[in-house]
Amino acid sequence: MKALIALLLSIFLAFPAIAFSHAASLSPGPDAQQRINDSASRKDPASLQAISGSTVSLPSRGLGLLQSIDGLMSSGRIASAGRKNFPEALAPSLPPMSVQPSFGSNSVTQEFGFIRYLFDNNLRSDALTLLNAPYFSDSDTLSYLRGKAFFESRRLYDASAQFARVPYSSAFFEAARFHDLTARLYVGDYSGAAALLDDCKGCREDLLSLDRAALSLLAGDFSSFPEAIVSAKSSPLPQIRDAADELTAVSEAMQAFRPRSPLLLAGASALVPGLGKMLSGRVGEGVSALLAVASLAAVTAENAVHCGISDWKTILFGSMTLLSYSANIYGSYLSARIYNQKTILGYETAVVVSVRLPLLELFR
Repeated sequence: MKALIALLLSIFLAFPAIAFSHAASLSPGPDAQQRINDSASRKDPASLQAISGSTVSLPSRGLGLLQSIDGLMSSGRIASAGRKNFPEALAPSLPPMSVQPSFGSNSVTQEFGFIRYLFDNNLRSDALTLLNAPYFSDSDTLSYLRGKAFFESRRLYDASAQFARVPYSSAFFEAARFHDLTARLYVGDYSGAAALLDDCKGCREDLLSLDRAALSLLAGDFSSFPEAIVSAKSSPLPQIRDAADELTAVSEAMQAFRPRSPLLLAGASALVPGLGKMLSGRVGEGVSALLAVASLAAVTAENAVHCGISDWKTILFGSMTLLSYSANIYGSYLSARIYNQKTILGYETAVVVSVRLPLLELFR
């Protein structure tokens, strides 16, 4: 009876009404707190989230039952008491446009003032509709404006294609090239970004330095970072110097980061249920898992003593104990993976936003 009361108490504390909400939150989705995509999804041309959103890729086959049970144990009142949320990374807004175009027959520049109004008021879909109208003649102005509209609409591959059409002789060349560089960094096209850096004729050296430094961090080439960031740190523009300082801080944090071992935390939870999650910083979830597994084990032991090992109640609660224990181990393994991936994605977000912000001031 005491073990049954303990079980009921642990259920009240550990399992809320929506038992599988936490398990669902661990699965990849289209809006995972708006961070840049992980390496796999960022390289998907259909992805529109690379500029501001991200997902954490998790195993989706074979272990769904254990993930659901772990979510059941990790979504209760005790678990939620110690849970920490990761801050959202907001997508930068489009700056007011003030680059002066050249006019021509059927030129998009005849609508330039209205397009500026649409951009300034974040009416991106309306701007795209207007810019894709068939009656505009092809021009560097049209390519640049389409690229800007695609860029701010998260259609980064389309944006890059439009920016690439702006010729070197255009007044928009430098702005288009740096926006193209930023788009490629967002989607993880590091080789393409490196090629653009090598072919950016006449572009600002301090801004090129900033992009080189960002590329070295995103590619994991920390040895090249100090040399790459030199020109940006000595820039006459405070926006670029501030961005260089941000990248330097991110570089130090990335090099100091030590990922948590999923196998080590899983082993800790195998020894003591919930210990792996406690060590990973999820104390509430760890305590919840410990209560759930211990209570089920106690009920199983009591039924085994009074009713025998072969009794159906002993078998039922024994099976529940085994599943909960296994889910607790897998949950700790999963927690370490989530922590590592979210931390890396946070660093990547800081890098690309640091590169993006100076463009808001330089190409107004």
